[in-house]
Amino acid sequence: MAPKKRPETRKPLEMVVCPKSKKSRSPRELEPAAKKLCVKGPGCSRRSDSGCVRERLTSLQVPPQCRSIVRALHHHKLGRTAWPSLQKDLQQSFLHSLASYRISQKAAPFDRRATSLTWHPTHPSTLAVGSKGGDIMLWNLGIKDKPTFIKGIGAGGSITGLKFNPLNTNQFFTSSMEGTTRLQDFKGNTLRVYTSYDTCNLDVSEKSRVVVTGDNVGNVILLNMDGRELWNLRLHKKKVTHAALNPCCDWFLATASVDQTVKIWDLRQVKGKSSFLYSLPHSHPVNAAHFSPDGAQLLTTDQKSEIRVYSASKWDSPPSLIPHPHRHFQHLTPIKASWHPRYNLIVVGRYPDPNFKSCFPHELRTIDVFDGSSGKLMHQLYDSESSGIISLNEFNPMGDTLASLMDSAVELWEPDAQDANSRALRGSNCILREEASMPQSAGGPSGAGLEVADPTALLPGVEVLPESTELRPQKRKKGPAPKMLGNELCSVCGDKASGFHYNVLSCEGCKGFFRRSVIKGARYICHSGGHCPMDTYMRRKCQECRLRKCRQAGMREECVLSEEQIRLKKLKRQEEEQAQATSVPPRASSPPQVLPQLSPEQLGMIEKLVAAQQQCNRRSFSDQLRVTPWPMAPDPQSWEARQQRFAHFTELAIVSVQEIVDFAKQLPGFLQLSREDQIALLKTSTIEVMLLETSRRYNPESESITFLKDFSYNREDFAKAGLQVEFINPIFEFSRAMNELQLNDAEFALLIAISIFSADRPNVQDQLQVERLQHTYVEALHAYVSIHHPHDPLMFPRMLMKLVSLRTLSSVHSEQVFALRLQDKKLPPLLSEIWDVHE
Repeated sequence: MAPKKRPETRKPLEMVVCPKSKKSRSPRELEPAAKKLCVKGPGCSRRSDSGCVRERLTSLQVPPQCRSIVRALHHHKLGRTAWPSLQKDLQQSFLHSLASYRISQKAAPFDRRATSLTWHPTHPSTLAVGSKGGDIMLWNLGIKDKPTFIKGIGAGGSITGLKFNPLNTNQFFTSSMEGTTRLQDFKGNTLRVYTSYDTCNLDVSEKSRVVVTGDNVGNVILLNMDGRELWNLRLHKKKVTHAALNPCCDWFLATASVDQTVKIWDLRQVKGKSSFLYSLPHSHPVNAAHFSPDGAQLLTTDQKSEIRVYSASKWDSPPSLIPHPHRHFQHLTPIKASWHPRYNLIVVGRYPDPNFKSCFPHELRTIDVFDGSSGKLMHQLYDSESSGIISLNEFNPMGDTLASLMDSAVELWEPDAQDANSRALRGSNCILREEASMPQSAGGPSGAGLEVADPTALLPGVEVLPESTELRPQKRKKGPAPKMLGNELCSVCGDKASGFHYNVLSCEGCKGFFRRSVIKGARYICHSGGHCPMDTYMRRKCQECRLRKCRQAGMREECVLSEEQIRLKKLKRQEEEQAQATSVPPRASSPPQVLPQLSPEQLGMIEKLVAAQQQCNRRSFSDQLRVTPWPMAPDPQSWEARQQRFAHFTELAIVSVQEIVDFAKQLPGFLQLSREDQIALLKTSTIEVMLLETSRRYNPESESITFLKDFSYNREDFAKAGLQVEFINPIFEFSRAMNELQLNDAEFALLIAISIFSADRPNVQDQLQVERLQHTYVEALHAYVSIHHPHDPLMFPRMLMKLVSLRTLSSVHSEQVFALRLQDKKLPPLLSEIWDVHE
C-alpha cells in the first residue's frame, strides 16, 4: 500500500544561509596577552572560521596510514560529507560494546504492569516510569536512596504517556486512561490539568511550547503550555495510539492509530481529518510512530510482525520493512520500537510467535538491536534470569544505559567491564548475533550486506572478541546431559532452566509440575480450547496446556521416580561427591597474563606532560589569587555586583587560557608547527581544554566546581555571573561524567594533548603533520589505559567519546558568547580574539 499524499501539499522550503566574511586580523594581536605564544614570523591572512570550512574539508583527502580515530570522531561537527563513514565507525564501536551489557539494576515497585517510560532530558541518570495502576516511579540511579514513588488511583488509571517538562525539568507531563493530561511536580502535586479525555499518549515541544495528545476515539488535541486548547479535531477513525512532534521541525506532527494508518501533519494547517500532508497505510493497527533524533526518519511499530522506517525526504517511496515478531496481547503492554539517541539503531523487544515465518522452537525473548539503514539484526540482549517479554526499551540521552520494562519490573542494562574481558572464556548472558540478516518482505530493502568497518581498525592493539554462538538450539545426542552455561531456558515455559529433568531442559517449576501431575494421575481441562500460548504467565493459568507442552517437549513419565527412589539417588550422589573431593588433584596455577608495555619514548613523553601540567597549574593558581574577588555586596542583584561577578569569571578564563598556552608550548611537536597552525589549533581547542580542566575540579558531593582554594561555584553562581542555563547544565553534566571515569594526571594530560592536536580545526594548513602528532598521543593513551585499566577494555573508547561531547559543548559555548553580546557584556581582548568575538 503506497502512502497517500494530499494534492495541495506544498513543497517544503529550503533555507540556505550564506556566511558573512570577516575582516582578516593578524595573529600578532594574540601575542602580548598569550605571553609570546611562539617565535616571530611573517603575518598571514586567515579565511573565515565559519563559511568555507565545510567546503574546504569536504575535498580534503588524508592518507590512510595517518588516519586518526579522534579526527573521525570530530569530523561530523564540520559537515555531513564525512558523516556516513564516521557514523559507521562510531556505530560499530558501540555495537561492539553491547556485547558486555548486562542488567546492572532492577526494580519492581508496581503491583500492575509498567506501561510508560521516559528519561530526564538533562540528567541522564534519572528516569520516570508509569504503571497500569496510575503509579509513577522517579528513579535517580546515582542516589542510593529509594526511588520516589507517587501512588496512583489503581484500576482505570493507567499511565499512557510520560514526558519531562522541557521548560522546568523538575516537572513532568502525564497522560492517563483516568481521563486527564496533567502537569505534576516530583512530589506528585497536580499543577495543571490540560484535558479531560481518555488520553492515550502525549508529546511536548520546547520550541513551539505546545502539548499534543490523542484519545481513544481518534481525537487529537493541541494545547499551549498554559493549558489553552488550540484545536481539538477527530483526525483518525479509531484510537490514537501515539503522537510525536519532530525534534528538528516543531510544526511537523506524526500520529499513529488503531485504524491502521500513520498520518503526517503540519500543525499550522490542520483543519480536519483530510488536511494531512501524508497518510501511510499499514496492514495492522499501529502501536507507535517515532521520529529519529535528527528528525530525518520515522519509525513505526504495528501490532503484529512489522517495523517500518520511512524517510522524511521521500514519503512517497516504499519504506524499509523489518519483519519482527511482537504480536499484540491483551494483558501485555504494547511493544514499541525506539531509536538510539546517537546512532541509527533501532531497539525493540521480541515476543516469539509460532506463526512468524522465521520462528524456531524455544526462541528467546530478547531485546533486538537493528541497523536503521539496512534493517539487519545487529545484536540481541538477553538475561536468563529475566526471561519475560520486554515491551518498552529506551536509551538514556547519553546512549550508554538502556531501560527496559518487563511486566511490572524496570531493568537497567549497562556495560560490565569484567564480562567484556572474560566473555571469550566463559560465555555471556548477553547474546551477540552480529550482522545477522532478517528476512525481507517483497517491498523491503534488498538483502545486500552492510559494509561496516572494523570498529577496532582505528584503535591500536585492541583485540576483537569472538562472536557468540547462534541462538538456534542444537539437537541432543545420546549420553549424559551437556554442561549448563547458565543462560538456558525452560523448553516448556521459557523461564530459566535449572537442568535436564525427565529428559528435557526445564525449570524447577515445570519439573515439579510434571512430577506431581504424573504421580497423582491428574486430569486438567483448558477453558480456551487447548491453544494457550505457554509462558511464565500462562503456565499458572492453564494446567492442561502446560502438561501437554511438557509431553510435547519430550518429558517422559517413566523417568518420574518414587519418593524412595529419589532418596536413594540423593544418597548415592552424596557418596560419589565425597569420594571425588578426596581424589581430585590440586589445580595447576595458570600462567601470568602478559600486560602491554609502554615504550621508553612514550613513558618519557607522559612524564614530561605531567610535569609540564603541574608546573602550569602552580603558576595559574598564583595568578588566580589576583583576579577580581567574588562580590559580597549586601544587594547581590545590583548592577555593580553582577558586573563584578562577570569580571571574576572572565579573569579566571584569561588565567586558564594562559595556562593552556603555556602547556601547549611544552607539548612535543607543537613548536615545530608553523606559527599559523599553532594559532589555529589554540583558538579552537581552548574552550574544550578549559572544560576538561573544569571537570577535574568537580566535586560530586556538593555538585560544585572549585577554581580557587576553598571557594566552590555551583550552578547558581554560574547563573549569577550571566551564563545561561543551556550552557551551565551541560558543563556540570560533562564534569560529572568525567568524574565518574576517575582519570589520573597522565590520562588528563594525554586527553588535552589529543584535543589540541586536532587536524580538522579551521585554518590548519599542515593537517597531515598535526594528525601524525595526534596519532602519537592516541597510541600513548591507549597503551597507558591498557596497563592501568586491564579489566576495563571499554575505558579507552569512553575517554575518546568524551572528546566528542566536548565538540557539542563547544558549539553550545558559541551560542553562550553570542548571548553575552546581546546582554552588552564586553569580553576582554584576549577572550574576544580567542573566541572570534568582533564588534
